[in-house]
Amino acid sequence: MRNCWITRYLGKGETVNGTGVIQVLPGASVTIERTTLDGELGVHACIWDEGTNLVARGNDCMNVNDGIFIWDTDNFTIEDNYLHDFTTETANGHIDAFQTEGASHGVIRHNTFDVTEGQNACVAIWNSRANSDDYLVENNLMAGSGFAVYAEDYSPSEQSPAGGYSVTNVRFLNNRFSTVHYDCVGSYGVWYPRGNPTDAWVRTGNVVVETGESIDSGNPHVNGQLCN
Repeated sequence: MRNCWITRYLGKGETVNGTGVIQVLPGASVTIERTTLDGELGVHACIWDEGTNLVARGNDCMNVNDGIFIWDTDNFTIEDNYLHDFTTETANGHIDAFQTEGASHGVIRHNTFDVTEGQNACVAIWNSRANSDDYLVENNLMAGSGFAVYAEDYSPSEQSPAGGYSVTNVRFLNNRFSTVHYDCVGSYGVWYPRGNPTDAWVRTGNVVVETGESIDSGNPHVNGQLCN
């Protein structure tokens, strides 16, 4: 799918959970390039993916609750996309520009994630349904949300994650984070501080654009105070 403009409206509320401007069904593979995806404030995600392979490149995503939701897919590439103008009015009202609850072998590269609301994340890698393994998150620009990044092991719980699914081999390299919406990038910070990846954070070359602060070792500071 290339050079399209696609809109979809189903109505609002919880009833639109699991819907997308584009829905990739089980067993399907798709490449989506240079396409405008407008949820018209009536579907869950721009791309709801349950297929076997996804490439999303150079797309403009808007007016949805979650941007790209990898529900049940290993092997995906998400690059050069612009995700913005989210809404809390559809699905669960819990905004994430990118979200998974368990998927592996993903590349998230050179996207702009712009979440003006003070919740939830620009990139959220979780593991409630399956292991999340082998992610390269590099050269993205992220602004806004609550904590900009979750790579959280919370299976079976945040307090006792051992024994459930895992979050492993997730690398955050050379990403840029902007304070255009909040002094801490997100309203609380960049890295969600609890439920860290099962094998710990791997972070190199990540900085705050406006201050030049390196945040590889933790959250940014504002007026000498740590964001958390």
